[in-house]
Amino acid sequence: MKISVNRKEFLDSIIYLTNNTSKSSLVLALQNIHMKVGDQITLRKTDLEIDLSCTIPFGTKEGVDEEILINPTDIIPLLKAITVDIIDIETEYNTITIREVFNEYKIPYFDSTDYIVPKSFDITESVNIVKEDLVTILDDATSYTAGKNDLRESLRTINMKFNNDTITVIASDAQKLYKRSMMISMDSDVLPMIDICIPLFSVKSIVNLMKEKDDKMVRFTFCYSTEGVKKKLTNISVSCGNKISNVLLADTKFPDVDKLIIKNQPVIVKINREETLSVIKKLQSVSNESLKDVVIFLNEDHVIFNSLDVDRGKEGNVKIEASVTGKLKPITNSYKKEGKIITEINERQALSFNLNYLNLIFNTLQSKDVYIRAVQQSSLSLFFPTEEENNSYTILLAPIIVDRASSPTSVTEEDDPDFVKEPTTALPDDL
Repeated sequence: MKISVNRKEFLDSIIYLTNNTSKSSLVLALQNIHMKVGDQITLRKTDLEIDLSCTIPFGTKEGVDEEILINPTDIIPLLKAITVDIIDIETEYNTITIREVFNEYKIPYFDSTDYIVPKSFDITESVNIVKEDLVTILDDATSYTAGKNDLRESLRTINMKFNNDTITVIASDAQKLYKRSMMISMDSDVLPMIDICIPLFSVKSIVNLMKEKDDKMVRFTFCYSTEGVKKKLTNISVSCGNKISNVLLADTKFPDVDKLIIKNQPVIVKINREETLSVIKKLQSVSNESLKDVVIFLNEDHVIFNSLDVDRGKEGNVKIEASVTGKLKPITNSYKKEGKIITEINERQALSFNLNYLNLIFNTLQSKDVYIRAVQQSSLSLFFPTEEENNSYTILLAPIIVDRASSPTSVTEEDDPDFVKEPTTALPDDL
C-alpha cells in the first residue's frame, strides 16, 4: 500500500491521540496507534477507558486497504523533523517507508491482529449541542475534583446531568464544590434525562477534543449495553469535526450536593474580584506553607485579609473596600470540666479559607465583583458573580477554623447535673 498525506494533519492527529490516552498500558497493542486505510485514513488509540479516533483524507492511493499498528514514539520525532507539506507513506515487509522529495526514512510497524477493538453498541441516543460555553464549564470543573488517589470514586469524576434543554455540571473534592447549569441549543426537541459520572482524565480528553476544532456544534452519543431485557448506559461518545472520543463512564452515583446549599444566608460580602486576586497574590509569600490559610475580618465598609506564618515569623494584613451586610451567627461551644458545663460563645465577624482555593474561585468567577454569602464561621460559604444571582451558578467553599483572634467573647459555667463526685481514698494526715 502506498498513500500521500498532509504531514501536519497526520502529525497533529497522532499527537492528539497520544496525549489524551494513558501512556502506561502494559499491553503492547494498546501502546500503539491503529491505522486503517480505506476510503480515508482512520487513526485510533485506546486504553480501554478512553477510545479516541480521528479521520484524515489522503491525496493518492495505490494498492489494497490495510490495517497496521504504529508506535507513536517512532513516528512523531520523524514527522516533526520533516519540513515538506506532503509526504508519501508506503508499507511493505513490516516496514513503513516515509518519503519527502529525494529522502526516505524507514520505521517498523506491527500486525494489527492483536489490537483490542472496543466493542460496538446496539442502542445509542445522540444529540448535537452548541459547544460555546460547555468547553469553559467543563474546563473549570476539572479544577474542583479530587485527586486520582482519592478513595471516593464519585469525587474523582465530573457529574453531568442532562434534563430537557439544560445541562448541569458538578465537581467537588469535599472541600470545594462547583455546580453550573446552562441552557443549551440543540437539534432535538427533548434531551433525554440522563445523569452520568465521567472520570476526570476522560473529561480532559473531551475538553481537548472540543478545543482542537473550530466547529460550533459537538455531538454527544449515549451508548447502552444490554443485560437481558435491561439496558445500561456505560459509555458516552463525543464527536467534533473529524475527531471522536468514546469514554467509559464511572459506575458510581454523585452525592446530592443540593443538601449542602444553605439558603437565605444572613451575611453578604460584595468585593471587587481584581483587587481580591491582587491581595491573594501578595499574601501567598507570607501565609503558612502547609495550611495556606487566610482570615477575612468583616467590617461594614471594608474587609481585612490576614495571613500568618508563626514558624517563619511572617504576617500580612491588607485592607480593601467592600460592602458587608448582616452579621455572622455566633459559634457556641460547650464542654465539661471538673463537674461544670463550660459554654463559650464566639461572635467574631470573620471568615477563614484556604488561600489557594480562594484564588481558584476568584479566577473562575469572571465578573467585576463577587458576592460571598455565609451564615457563620464554621459553615460553608457560597460564592457567585454579581450578574448571576440565581441557581445556575454555585460555588461552595469549606472554612478553615484557625485560633488567632478567635477567643470567646463570653464564657459561662453551670453545674453538671450528671456529675458524681468520687469518694476520697486518701489517708488522713494524722495516721
